[in-house]
Amino acid sequence: MVAFGLPSKHDHRKITGGLGNQLFQYATARAVAHHHETSVAFDLHSFQNHTIDPDTTPRAYELAALGISAVQPSLFDGLALGIRAVPYQSRLQKLVRRWRRITEYREIHMGYDPAILKKTTANTYLIGYFQSELYFENIQSILRKELKFISNPDSDLTGFPNSSNPVSLHIRRGDYVTNARARQLHGLCSLDYYQKAATYLANRLGEIHLFVFSDDQAWARKNLSLPYPITFVEKHEGRNSFYDMYLMSQCKHHIIANSSFSWWGAWLNPSHNKIVVAPSRWLAHEVQANESADRIPLGWVRI
Repeated sequence: MVAFGLPSKHDHRKITGGLGNQLFQYATARAVAHHHETSVAFDLHSFQNHTIDPDTTPRAYELAALGISAVQPSLFDGLALGIRAVPYQSRLQKLVRRWRRITEYREIHMGYDPAILKKTTANTYLIGYFQSELYFENIQSILRKELKFISNPDSDLTGFPNSSNPVSLHIRRGDYVTNARARQLHGLCSLDYYQKAATYLANRLGEIHLFVFSDDQAWARKNLSLPYPITFVEKHEGRNSFYDMYLMSQCKHHIIANSSFSWWGAWLNPSHNKIVVAPSRWLAHEVQANESADRIPLGWVRI
């Protein structure tokens, strides 16, 4: 993401990943833009060319589901960044950069960098995932007003108001299973984790009703056995998968996976009384797990 001063100021962000990752990137970009009194624009190249990284799961721009338009860099901004495919691209980039100054800020590890606002300017290109609430904690009220789902699923799929203590429970599999690189980095939450998390909430709340969200509902139905009422929420795939995040956010409490998707499903619940249970270890790789220790907000329960 980069922020430019002339002719209009933008905070541009090289955006990538699924909806949860995109929300982290947008929220951080919005916070940086707010600090430098500029606006946000996106480099969408990772969605247009999946051959850039064949080990990365192909994704599409999904923030439109929350009313965030895909504002892209202007012609001159694109030339300065080197992301506009034009003849003599490298020469034009050098020429434009003589008067279009750009600061590049690249995430160097998976933890929060408290110096990000000092290291960025109104013309900054952000590269990274920025998966910590600390990056945008100071603009939470702004984000909660802006991040609104543009449509809701059919009412017969919700049913939450009729349930006592509805709890979203997310099981993330997908590329965590099928992609060797993702599996090595992330790992999978165990059934023991879900058992302990559900028991914790039941001990705190009494009666609970689990609403199970997963990208592999067949596996969830076969393997998840808990002594509480369970509803498996289905039908939301592909372009409609954002409905799952919306429905998660409508629950009173949450059991999340080591997934940015359910992280945001829980975060978007504005209740101060919510209980969010998260895995104590977010990533499988030990060094990166330590770096990402601030992934879970204060007040969320680690199990």
